[in-house]
Amino acid sequence: MTARLGARLKGSFKAGGLPLEPWLRVNVWHAFEGTDTVTFANTTDIDTKQKSSWADVGIGATLKLAPSVGVYANVDYSSNLDANQQRAMASTLGIRVSW
Repeated sequence: MTARLGARLKGSFKAGGLPLEPWLRVNVWHAFEGTDTVTFANTTDIDTKQKSSWADVGIGATLKLAPSVGVYANVDYSSNLDANQQRAMASTLGIRVSW
């Protein structure tokens, strides 16, 4: 089981006359128990315990180009809060079309 406590702040502005929605997200996660197992060549099992705590921070924005078209970008960083070594960065850039 994994628990999450988080918050998201969102704004609404105009950029060049177009709607711009920036946001900031912060989460704290805790995995209480669990084990992942990877098996190599049907003979060797490697178990990984999942009990850990970590936090992530994300920042991003969506710019509406038309009522049904928008572009978005975000960057996320996560890091451990305990002795389990874990760090990650991710980014996304895209276009969203609704019909």
